[in-house]
Amino acid sequence: MANIIDFDNINNYKYYASYGHLYKEAESVELYDREIIKELYTYSGSGDLLQCPSEEECNYVCIFGISNDGILIKNIASIIIYNNQLYKEFGFFTEEEPEGMAILDKRQSEYINKIILNNRW
Repeated sequence: MANIIDFDNINNYKYYASYGHLYKEAESVELYDREIIKELYTYSGSGDLLQCPSEEECNYVCIFGISNDGILIKNIASIIIYNNQLYKEFGFFTEEEPEGMAILDKRQSEYINKIILNNRW
């Protein structure tokens, strides 16, 4: 009997990052710090969400996972680069303002900055 993968469990994925707002599997780099990736996945910010800037005002790093069987791509985190600061993007802010973001903590920011610098993004 074949093993069945639990797609909700992020331990069943390999992690990648690509520059931009969308998954770019062919242009991605593999990430190996599983602990910090799990932190980014569950991170909800330490305070109120901020309104996202327009897409023209910022850049993005897309963190995603590919299931160990290669079938599913899972969004882990969309990172916004805005005014030399890193934020995690969230889909909904309030009914009136549809998008929000939360500033990353120091450790998370250092990790993402290292990825950006190492890949010259």
